[in-house]
Amino acid sequence: PNSGEDWDGEKRVWVGSEWGGTPSDYADLGVEWVKAGAVAVGGCCRTTPEHIRLLRERLAGPSAK
Repeated sequence: PNSGEDWDGEKRVWVGSEWGGTPSDYADLGVEWVKAGAVAVGGCCRTTPEHIRLLRERLAGPSAK
């Protein structure tokens, strides 16, 4: 998934996230994806090293089990 922002093809720019997510919110969602059965999670457009670092930390913690 991307960082939650949308691509405006007409204007050719990224626009704000509808869910207003932060890297921490993204990492919390990653835990939910794994609990729902995802076996690989990561990031795509506009995710940053901070998104991935926090995702890794959350998935290594007890709340991911």
